[in-house]
Amino acid sequence: MILELTKDNLLNSGCNEQEANELLSGTEIHNLQSNSGNFYVSKIENKFYTGIDYYRKTYFELGSIHFPYNCPDLTNEYFDLSLSIFLKEQKRDLGTLFNKSDQYKKFISLEIEKTKLRIENQQAFIKKVGKWRFPYKEKDIAVCEAFIRYLESKPSELEKPKSAEAVIIDEYKSSISGYISTIIDFKSKDGKQNPFYYYDRIVSFHNHIDKMLKENDNVRDRYELLISFNFQIKSCLQDIVELFIAYYNFNENEPALINDITIKIIDVENSFNGIKSIEQNIAYNISTGNFDIAIKIQKYCIPLFKEIKLISKRDFFIDIDKSPLKNEFDEVLNVLGNCINYNEIQILKDLKKDNEREPQQTEIIKPKDKEYRYLGQPTNENANRFFEFLCENYRPDDKTKIKYVNILHYLKNDADKKYFIFKVKQEDYKILVKNKIEITISKFEKSAKYEDEEKPIFHSLENTFLKSMVV
Repeated sequence: MILELTKDNLLNSGCNEQEANELLSGTEIHNLQSNSGNFYVSKIENKFYTGIDYYRKTYFELGSIHFPYNCPDLTNEYFDLSLSIFLKEQKRDLGTLFNKSDQYKKFISLEIEKTKLRIENQQAFIKKVGKWRFPYKEKDIAVCEAFIRYLESKPSELEKPKSAEAVIIDEYKSSISGYISTIIDFKSKDGKQNPFYYYDRIVSFHNHIDKMLKENDNVRDRYELLISFNFQIKSCLQDIVELFIAYYNFNENEPALINDITIKIIDVENSFNGIKSIEQNIAYNISTGNFDIAIKIQKYCIPLFKEIKLISKRDFFIDIDKSPLKNEFDEVLNVLGNCINYNEIQILKDLKKDNEREPQQTEIIKPKDKEYRYLGQPTNENANRFFEFLCENYRPDDKTKIKYVNILHYLKNDADKKYFIFKVKQEDYKILVKNKIEITISKFEKSAKYEDEEKPIFHSLENTFLKSMVV
């Protein structure tokens, strides 16, 4: 258990009055082993560790890693940590000569040799002073013998090929700290409410972001939308934590637990899709000219989604970046980050400003007037002028073929037929563009994002063009 360093918590954890005072008034780091239990105090963190977390702290996190003879429940964690460090060192020292399988077996051999030596030393000590004086030495030997059997079973596990599912499970487990055990249960072992219970912390985070949103005048005009987004963030964080808990709890002896993982994978996927759907609202605001609102929404949502990673690591001992979930998480970030093209926004803003200026009015010819043949093509005069206007104002810095394919598509299909006639065949249009722009069009494939991104720009340009004319 990891608790805030207060006298009440120390007393409730088993310390007597004298021990609590000693721990509170002691040095920055204090280690106490007593009949009341074991306590590791860190004043820097303002926490103390007891129970299994005392052993995890003292065996694994004080500069070196030692086998947890007094807490065999940590054997798997010890093995994974020690092996990881050993393999990294060997890979650094051996370079291209490094062979993971060989080094794995070497690690097993060294651990067995080290453990046998400890057994010999303990047996020699017992023989010298008598086992009745130090009975815990025999317990130590029993743990060592069990650890050797554990190690001897490991090479066969390595040789046994793992399924893709097992590999993913291992990857998830390796991204989870053992401290996650402290946040899983609502109640602590003493029956009291667990102050680190994950759901309570998630609710607290949700309340905090809702409070911050209420105080944020900058996005008040989209409060209802963003309060809903806050709830999606809360649900997403909860689904992610519960997914990792499901992976943490999984073991091969209880294969039915895979169902918990499957359910949570679906929940996380649905949460990610819900968060990505905010791009639809952003796109709508852009298409209706509410550019600043679209930008506000994006700038609110991205940092909040990123915070899920930070909270998962800080409060729930989950490193998303080291897990298979990283790619899916980053995909959501990419969707949110790319839902606004700021260059296009600037073009549309400039066009909107032009629309708001007093237009310079010239005559516009009604479509019922006669049809012209502009450069040999069947069009009317309005379309002729509009074509010239688009060539100059639609993506003015773009000199690619697709620009002119988009212009043709818009003039033929999307421009207001009340004013514009542009019945130009593709082969004729090729000649027109070749003669006028000196660009040869080979394929008539409009932009992949024509409907979502290009068409709104054309509409805005059309409005600007029409406002400059007298109907």
